[in-house]
Amino acid sequence: MTKSGSEGSSLHSLCTCALFILGDFMINDNLINKLVEAAESAYSNNEIPVAAAVIDKSGNIISLCSNSRQSNYSVLDHAEITAIVSAEKSLGDWRLNGYSLVSTLEPCDMCSAIIKESRIDNVLFLLPRDTPYLYGDNLINKQLVSGYEYEKKKLKKLLTLFFEERR
Repeated sequence: MTKSGSEGSSLHSLCTCALFILGDFMINDNLINKLVEAAESAYSNNEIPVAAAVIDKSGNIISLCSNSRQSNYSVLDHAEITAIVSAEKSLGDWRLNGYSLVSTLEPCDMCSAIIKESRIDNVLFLLPRDTPYLYGDNLINKQLVSGYEYEKKKLKKLLTLFFEERR
C-alpha cells in the first residue's frame, strides 16, 4: 500500500486528532490508526504486517506504505524503504532533512542504512525488534513510541499470526 503524489497531497489535511509531541515532531492518533490499517492490509495480502510513514514536523503524512516484498518480488520493498522512496518522489528531493519516519516495527539493518542515507531526522517505532542488529544499531535519533498499548497488542498479534501460519 503506497500513498503519495497527488493522492499523498490529500493526506496532508488528515492530521486533526490529538497530537503527541516527541522531540521536534508530532504524531497523532490518526497516524497510528493509519499505520495499523496499512499493516492489516499487508497481512491480508500475505505480506509481513509492517507499515511506515514519512511525516513532517507538524505530523502531516507525506507517504504511507506497507511491506510489499512478496507482491513486487523485491527484497527491497520493506515498508520503511518504500515510504522513503515515495516521499522522495512526492517532495522532489532525496534529502529528507526535517522529516521523520514512523514505523510499526523497529527498522532492520537494511532499512536503518537507507534511513541514515536519506537524512531523515527522527525514527519512531511502535514495536521493538526481536532480533539483534547484525551490524550494530546505527540510528541515533530513534525511540519507541509510548502509549498506544491496544494498537501495539494488535500489531504484535498480527506479526505472531503471520509467522505462525508460515512455520
